[in-house]
Amino acid sequence: MSIFEIKEWWGKKVGEDEEFDTNNICVGNVNNATAGGNKIVVGSFQGYLRIFEPQKGEYKSWQLLIEKNLEEGILQVGLGIYGDSGEMLLAVLHSRMLVIYAVETVEDTTQLSLVYRHELSRNSFNFTQGMFGKARNELICVQSVDGQLTIINKDTVQIEIVLPDFYLPGPLIYAKQSDSFIVSNTNLEIECYRYSTLNMQVEARDKRTIKADWTCNIGEQAFHMHYHKNKNTRKYDIIVVGTQTLYILTEGAGKIRYQRRLDYPPSCIKTYHLNSASEIYRDENRDVDQIAEGGANSPCFTFLLGSFSNYILVYRDVQLVWTCKTSHAPIFVDISEFGGTEGLIVHFADNGWLQISYLGTEPPKLNYILPESKEMKYEEMEAEHQRLLGRILASEQDEKTEPDYALSLDYELSKVEEADEYIDDPDNIYAKGDSGRPVRIKCSIILNYDGDEVKNLMVNVNVPDHCEADKTVFSYKILNFGGQRDFKESFYIYARNDFNPVSNEVVVSASYMSPRSTSGVDLRTACKIFELPMTFNCRIIIPSNLKDPNKITIITDKDAAQINSFFEDVIEDLGAHSICTTPNVMSFMYHNNTIVTILISKNAGKFRVQSASFDALGYIIHELIKRINILYSNDVKVDLQDSIPLHELFTAIDDHFELREKIFKSKKKLEDRSYQFRIVEKRLINRFKDKNPTPLNNLDFLLNQTYQDMMNIANEIIEYQKDLKNAAHNLSSRVKIIQILLKYKFDISRESYKLLQDHLSADIHDFDECGWEEHTYAAMTHLLKTCLAKSSKESNASNASIKRLTDTAKLKKHLTIVCDRLARGGVISL
Repeated sequence: MSIFEIKEWWGKKVGEDEEFDTNNICVGNVNNATAGGNKIVVGSFQGYLRIFEPQKGEYKSWQLLIEKNLEEGILQVGLGIYGDSGEMLLAVLHSRMLVIYAVETVEDTTQLSLVYRHELSRNSFNFTQGMFGKARNELICVQSVDGQLTIINKDTVQIEIVLPDFYLPGPLIYAKQSDSFIVSNTNLEIECYRYSTLNMQVEARDKRTIKADWTCNIGEQAFHMHYHKNKNTRKYDIIVVGTQTLYILTEGAGKIRYQRRLDYPPSCIKTYHLNSASEIYRDENRDVDQIAEGGANSPCFTFLLGSFSNYILVYRDVQLVWTCKTSHAPIFVDISEFGGTEGLIVHFADNGWLQISYLGTEPPKLNYILPESKEMKYEEMEAEHQRLLGRILASEQDEKTEPDYALSLDYELSKVEEADEYIDDPDNIYAKGDSGRPVRIKCSIILNYDGDEVKNLMVNVNVPDHCEADKTVFSYKILNFGGQRDFKESFYIYARNDFNPVSNEVVVSASYMSPRSTSGVDLRTACKIFELPMTFNCRIIIPSNLKDPNKITIITDKDAAQINSFFEDVIEDLGAHSICTTPNVMSFMYHNNTIVTILISKNAGKFRVQSASFDALGYIIHELIKRINILYSNDVKVDLQDSIPLHELFTAIDDHFELREKIFKSKKKLEDRSYQFRIVEKRLINRFKDKNPTPLNNLDFLLNQTYQDMMNIANEIIEYQKDLKNAAHNLSSRVKIIQILLKYKFDISRESYKLLQDHLSADIHDFDECGWEEHTYAAMTHLLKTCLAKSSKESNASNASIKRLTDTAKLKKHLTIVCDRLARGGVISL
């Protein structure tokens, strides 16, 4: 525990859920009060302007002089004498506008009045101010995000000029002594442009590229810059704070006269004077008089540095004299006077914590006293133990009170349509209709709730792989039903042309906080599962090829029926009456142009589903069996004539596992190259840091080659992941087909079929160590050691932990054994 603490003089959390930056705060007598007294002006990116008049102690509401929503994000605020009145005015910079306000306090009421405003031609970033060109009042120079400087004098735009080689904006300051603007560019340099040079080039309408008066390469990005008049050296300094280094540059030539490597990431800086030259740090190698005269190797001033590690550090010349911990990382620090007390530290965090503090010490408050040893009283301990057991038992027997109201979900589906507006589809993955526009269906989720409001509501929509929703998450901090019992949210689901349909289910889940009548709130969930219409996934075409290689025959105990009777709704919605003229044949085409055909026997209740792609059979088989049960009111027995095509499943497993192995090996290779890159990078950095440089010995070539290898391997992994996604979809399709065939081939009950789907899952989730193969192998092993065990000896065997597989041989063997035992009458049960 450190005794060096920062003591709060005044503090306030500004705004809720608002964001701030270094330029969003300034300190001064903004309302020109005759009694003086500094105020703090704060603007936020959300557009709120606030003015505080702090007094020692806790924050009071009357200390907030003004709080106004300016309706536009505030990028910077500043105080200056911008007019002829000689009074302090407030400048507020928005993205496309600079506004000057006058702040007046009359009879304890503070008002904000508009003086003038300027519409800016480009998006602004920040501004600086000063008496440019020895003007009588302060002018404002606005820097845009693309490097244009706009100099404004009162209500007139005086200069507009674009800086060369400008890509990213940075800090901007005005150097009074040389009448120059100091900027940072993308080349990690500090540049100086004289005001007279800018003015002459604009007046002469010279279109040649403007040249900087001087340039200094600091080798890192500049985040903060300050202009400081050094009383000891009698010169002006430019202080630059980079990512990890503090630089002090001379104003005239832009030479680095001092630099200091920092051990922490700096967040802000404030400079002020030393009381006298005697405070300059001295030792046997430092002559104070020589340093004070030239200022070499020494700042010769005091400065405060804030860090993102929640510290404020005080440096006197080159010596760190104080370090204190803050509650939040400061992005702004200043020294000012409040309530007649000088030297108070104003610091501000990006989350809105505004504090005025002073440095102090805090003695340790914790006194560690060894407890007195007491004789144990076992009777009291036993009584306490019994009392606690009674409380635990009582809490377990208490019935939990359910919330007064529960949220329920419902849905509405429109007809399948083609988009009537432009849909961005750069990868051409959306299925197109006859007019060439994406095929979609509008879905509306209806939230039913009898109460007044729910909090922290989040609705998630999960669609199958062959679809894509334009919005999958709906989030509400507070949803007020306002007397009506339902609330509707709509979104579109688009069909894709790169996958066969496997599952047709859309899962909508909701989580929310529901109030209870007793006290507190409960986290509750709701879920709704519905199916998309068949017309969304395919269309009916004229049958052509009836000799496809992949065939599944379904047998029923009913007489033959016409094919149209099973798909009347699909024919009606698609308007396919003219196509469906053959009573025993119907062909469907998916959006990826895969065709599946159904043939019905003329004499018996046999159905044959065939296609050129085995993966495409599953969806049509599922739909056909569902419609057979509907047509015969579930009074029908469905059986399969063919054997279970496990070889098709094994092929998909091998392809999927092979891609997983390739990704795993590539990631290992990428890890090795990354380690090599870091080692070479460290050696290069050490070479550059050496005072006596040594040859690189081709380390730079090795670094570039390693980086190129890393990029090639990363691109290789991306391609493998794309192939893995396709392989996972194919595997999911075949697992779904095998599930259906097992159910009707071996007459598996509904409960056992649900357990089969849980163990042999069609949801493919791939991870680095344990993927679908490992989980399925563990699940099959569990079945063979429990409900499908051959003997009691097998059923008593302990379950093994999930480990990464080296090949798929054991998995395929266990799948074959499970199918064999199901064929012999085995039942899957808990």
